[in-house]
Amino acid sequence: MFAKINNFFFQKYENSDFIIQQKVKILLSICVTLVFVVFTLFGTYIIQRETDPGIILQIAISGLILIVCIALIKYGYFSIAANTILFVSMTAAWITIFTESGELLARLDTVAMIIGFMTFTSLLISKRGAVIIGYIIANVLLCIGSTLYIQQQLKFTDAVMFEYMIDTLIGMVTAGIVSLLVFTINKRALEKADEATKIAEAEAEKNLELNRTLEEKVIERTSEFQSAMEEMQFINKKVEHLATHDVLTGLPNRLMFSQLLNHAIQIARRQKRQFAVLFIDLDRFKIINDSLGHDAGDQLLQEIASRFKQALRATDVVGRPGVDNVGLPGEDTAVGRLGGDEFVILIEEVIELKQVETIAHKILTTAIKPIVLMGEECRVTASIGISMYPTDGKDEQTLMKNADIAMYFAKEEGKNNYQFYSKDLQSKSIERLSIETNMRLAMERKEFSLQYQARLDIKTGMIKGVEAFLRWENPYLGSVTPTQFIPVAEETGLIIPLGRWVMKTACAQNVAWQRQGLPPVCVAINLTLRQLMDENLLEDIKSALKDSGMAPNLLELEITESMIMHNPAHLITVLTNIKEMGVRLAIDNFGTGYSSLAQIKHYPIDTIKVDRSFIRNISQDSEGRAMIEAIINMGKTLSLTVVAEGVETQEQENFLREHICDEMQGFYFSKPVAPDQFGELLRNHDQSLRKRI
Repeated sequence: MFAKINNFFFQKYENSDFIIQQKVKILLSICVTLVFVVFTLFGTYIIQRETDPGIILQIAISGLILIVCIALIKYGYFSIAANTILFVSMTAAWITIFTESGELLARLDTVAMIIGFMTFTSLLISKRGAVIIGYIIANVLLCIGSTLYIQQQLKFTDAVMFEYMIDTLIGMVTAGIVSLLVFTINKRALEKADEATKIAEAEAEKNLELNRTLEEKVIERTSEFQSAMEEMQFINKKVEHLATHDVLTGLPNRLMFSQLLNHAIQIARRQKRQFAVLFIDLDRFKIINDSLGHDAGDQLLQEIASRFKQALRATDVVGRPGVDNVGLPGEDTAVGRLGGDEFVILIEEVIELKQVETIAHKILTTAIKPIVLMGEECRVTASIGISMYPTDGKDEQTLMKNADIAMYFAKEEGKNNYQFYSKDLQSKSIERLSIETNMRLAMERKEFSLQYQARLDIKTGMIKGVEAFLRWENPYLGSVTPTQFIPVAEETGLIIPLGRWVMKTACAQNVAWQRQGLPPVCVAINLTLRQLMDENLLEDIKSALKDSGMAPNLLELEITESMIMHNPAHLITVLTNIKEMGVRLAIDNFGTGYSSLAQIKHYPIDTIKVDRSFIRNISQDSEGRAMIEAIINMGKTLSLTVVAEGVETQEQENFLREHICDEMQGFYFSKPVAPDQFGELLRNHDQSLRKRI
């Protein structure tokens, strides 16, 4: 039963803090005490057989109100319940005093007990001093008033009244002491509870702080983990990108381009379409790379890659397959870098060849634009080979091989052009490979030789100079022309040792003619751009002159007009160093390039040689005649020797003589001949002139 009562009262507060539970217990104990007093009075009346309706009504109403207060405490209305108890207790005291129900009720100890509990209750429920003092004064006034009233109404004697006063004081003091003890005990309990609550709150705050710290650390670790995961994803993407793209240019490499090309083959086979593969090689890249350094070469490749991407369509992809790096699948055109100076373009969905030709023209135009490298303005051109699917191949290897063959044919055709693959080109490619293979052994086998073509002074008719021409006779290939093997030698780098041999041989031969009693002539030797950019060129010239003993002014080195447009500042420095050695310099094929009088005057040039294309149709081409006249006049202005190449007729000679050209060279006077034959020509021609004189 007590367990049920306890559950009834404390079930609501079992999860509340300690102080609330203590307040509930104290208020309930007061209510129970008052209920006990009420029912004691009620029992007293029953025993004494008192039947005063006022007292019974008072007891009944007080009991009901106390039960209501207990209910209020049960549901948490502490202030209402406590004030109700005070009001009921005070009312009961006044009713007890003013009810003339016998001597038992007139005793003031019962009233004093009620007053003591009211005082204690006021101390318990209120923290305001004014309220507590008010309750105490009211109870004191109640006590004094009740004493005077009882004395007047019951007409007690002074002795009886004194006894009652003593009893009342004892009751009040007892009730007050009990109340203070109970209050002190509960106050200490409340303080301990409050202290325990504060400790609990501190612990809770500490735990909350720990939880907050732990949560922050968890969030921090989670953030670090997410950052690590994002960084790992970024690294994986970067590694994947590096595995499929060229590090230098960012273009697709061979691996990815191979995937793209095979993907394009599958789609074209299924949909019966054609596409093109463009194999691109930059002309003269190695010369720039060797002369200006690898940093300049890298900068050039990056610029060219950027230009290619801008020149192509938005759906085109530029790649560089030779360095094992590609674009994105599903695009119409892919451009890759094969490595070094090689690029490749994949053009899908080709309807007609004009589409491919348009793109090839764009690439050529884009590549030839000037670029500033290491403070020098340079130009490069491109040679493009094109193979078509399915005409020129139905698999990756065949398409790439045939595009490569077409590219080499474009180089042989003078570079800066594009060529479509054909079966004839394949045979030429095989021939080129055979030339390269045999040329590596040709010098050891002494298969190379020099022929010499005289250069005639038009005014005096004397042989003033001679140009050395390289010839190659191979037992397997037969007579290989310079137009066939010189480009191969330049691309493979064999032109350097071959040019060194030509220079030494020509200088030695010129000295040999002089030792035979022939007049000294100036021997001209052609230099390629690869030789001109070679860092050992000056030493090779010095060595050839020293070993042969020939005077430097009898050596003339020829470079083409197109060469002087390549990196002019660097070439001027190189040519100046050569000029300071006493060697003469000439510009060959003049008139075919884009040089002007303002440019030529900056070069330490001694001779300009008019290209044979202007001489060939001199009788029919008025523009050609005007060009020759302009070149001769420019030469006179700059104090240069003007030499006309390719003179083959009397009419051509007469025109040159009429316009006071300095020298001529061509089949009309002499073809290139062997050293001995040129010696005889020089001796006989000299004697013939003397006889005329």
